[in-house]
Amino acid sequence: MAKLLILAEKPAVGRAIAETLFPGAKRADGYLDHPDARITWAIGHLVTLAEPEDYHPEWARWDADTLPMVPDPFRLKPVEKTKDQLKKIRQAAKGCDAIVNACDSGREGEAIFRFIYDHLGLTLPIRRLWTPSLTEEGLKKAWADLRDGRDYEALYAAARARSEADWLVGLNATRAFTTRHGGHGVVYSIGRVQTPVLAMVHDRDVAIQAFRPETYHVPTLTLDQQGNRFEATWSGEHPTGRLTKEEAGRISGQAHGATVTLDPRRDTARRQVPLLHSLSTLQTEANRLYGYSADETLKTAQALYETHKLLTYPRTSANHVTEDEAGMIRALVPKVVGRHPVAGQVDVERALGSKRFVDASKVEDHHALLPTGKPWPDGLGEKERNVLTLVERRLIAHCLPVETKERVTVDIEAGGEPFRARFAQVVDPGWTVLFRGEEDETDKDKEDATLPPGMQIVPGPATVVVATTKERVTRPPVPYTEGTLIQAMKQAGRHIEDEEARESAKGLEIGTEATRAATIERLKKVGYIRPDGKKLCVTDKGRAVIQLARSSGLHLLTSPEMTAKWESALGLVAKGEVDAKAFVKKVEAFVRHLVTTVKTQEGTETTRRLQETADRDRVVGTCPECGGDVVERKNSYSCENESCLVVLWKQIAGKTLTPSHAKTLLAGGTVGPFKMTSKQKRPFEAALTYKKSGDAGLYKLEFVFGKKSGTGRKRTSRKQGAVADDMAGMPKGAQALLD
Repeated sequence: MAKLLILAEKPAVGRAIAETLFPGAKRADGYLDHPDARITWAIGHLVTLAEPEDYHPEWARWDADTLPMVPDPFRLKPVEKTKDQLKKIRQAAKGCDAIVNACDSGREGEAIFRFIYDHLGLTLPIRRLWTPSLTEEGLKKAWADLRDGRDYEALYAAARARSEADWLVGLNATRAFTTRHGGHGVVYSIGRVQTPVLAMVHDRDVAIQAFRPETYHVPTLTLDQQGNRFEATWSGEHPTGRLTKEEAGRISGQAHGATVTLDPRRDTARRQVPLLHSLSTLQTEANRLYGYSADETLKTAQALYETHKLLTYPRTSANHVTEDEAGMIRALVPKVVGRHPVAGQVDVERALGSKRFVDASKVEDHHALLPTGKPWPDGLGEKERNVLTLVERRLIAHCLPVETKERVTVDIEAGGEPFRARFAQVVDPGWTVLFRGEEDETDKDKEDATLPPGMQIVPGPATVVVATTKERVTRPPVPYTEGTLIQAMKQAGRHIEDEEARESAKGLEIGTEATRAATIERLKKVGYIRPDGKKLCVTDKGRAVIQLARSSGLHLLTSPEMTAKWESALGLVAKGEVDAKAFVKKVEAFVRHLVTTVKTQEGTETTRRLQETADRDRVVGTCPECGGDVVERKNSYSCENESCLVVLWKQIAGKTLTPSHAKTLLAGGTVGPFKMTSKQKRPFEAALTYKKSGDAGLYKLEFVFGKKSGTGRKRTSRKQGAVADDMAGMPKGAQALLD
């Protein structure tokens, strides 16, 4: 019988596959062994695109003369820290007749598998396990429907093209801007996706800072009808959209004391249930309600999918299900509704009969997020419970009626000017019972007041008893949160300034469900944005990047338009409608133009200020030899005077010296004692001092053992004596202990 090699993306997924499909599989070195299969796993990306220095030695230098770097062809290389697992996969493949790609069912999962497959030079026939769920039922169903790996060649081509495009833009643009405007610790990280997203936060911050509140006034009347009083506000039009206090006062004054005739109109308003969750909407809601970052929500959802098997595949962009899930949903809803007793009676067929719920045309790789219906285990964490609850409520909401309101609208003319009052009364709360107290989709219409109990507005006369104006102030733009930024990335076409381009870019997105959280984390890590509570704010460094890109005429680099169109093109590559190589060639052309432009670009006041600050921050102390500045470098603290030999290596006997330590040592002080390790791997404890020693009279680090006794002699322990023996015959100073 043929033996299969099954490659999962992570160990937890590999174990789930073994437990469900190959019970009794025995643990081996890096895989689980069964008579019919070997189940092994990656640990995320085991293979990646090669680094610049892997192509040409001169590309190792950050030198403008080496740009642009355009590999031909691109190569693959192992990720250093996980090379051992790669070797184990190679070993597990021996004796197997076919391989099953059981990595995540999406573009990145395809890349992880194929990078490993290609790097190892495997030639085994490929089958594809494509599953939205790691439950026993989901895995068995997917296993019965194993697909031919050749069906996913276009998806892999898109994944590879995405990686190569990001390499070309990220490495070339980052080096171009950094060598021209940075250095000495200032690195301007540029990315195909991250820079347009940064621009969105930057532009929102600029708009907020530029905002100046404007006061305006709204004419307001209080009407009385048989003792029932209610307010109506002016509903006319003004050339500027806002009335001054004088204009509003004139309008309301004309209406004072007027008798008007009421002719209330009644209608029914129905509010549809919110769509099922995709990853993006889940991240948005979890951020708004619980303050979870996009990355926290993704990791939580991934754990619910992989470890607990309580959630379907999380990295989905769909908000609908297909007809194929109908039977599963009929069985699922009764399993989860018990945790939401406020829902009352549910009707699953209501959901299955709605296009807001079932629409195969809006599902590509995976249906919307759904719970699996498995019982929640004891000890399930708070985050996991909260995220699951959000998913379950969206499902149950579709099994409840729509929210129904009775609306009353009253339009009147008083003093020759139009006024309107509008009220709403909930007739059936429907699905909103699940969301009471939350200001999201369930938030009441701001324009609708609620009639007091028993109050009726009927046809007939009413009198204006109070005519006044209400002062209002314009509000600034709302800062982005991680949740609203995720949604803005998903609706990138709306953020294109050019009207014609915006119309053609409808539906375009920045990034994917799998990458948006990582993009936000990257922007925080490189110091371009910072959280302020839930808000996201751009930093000076972030402003500098956008200013540089735009002042060089490289507006596409900061525009959602370019990356959204690239993402759309990658989608067409995945469908086999666009050639991947042609796409990468266009990216190459853009990169060549970018590098040529940046090489002659002038800096800005912000970049100069950042460089000055970085230069000051690098100084850790004064050189004891020549009086120059000692600055922090990658592996040392050394004098800026090139002829001076003063240097403090950061690593000493397993201890890392901080800038604070260096400052104290350079001033003649002592730091420590620290726990350290000798070259013979023996632990010891000593303080450090930095002084001239030896015939050459050079400054060196020296160890200070123990404390002085009353006689002024140092007390040395047996352990410290052994360390001293280890060092016998070695040169004094830090270098003696460096590996």
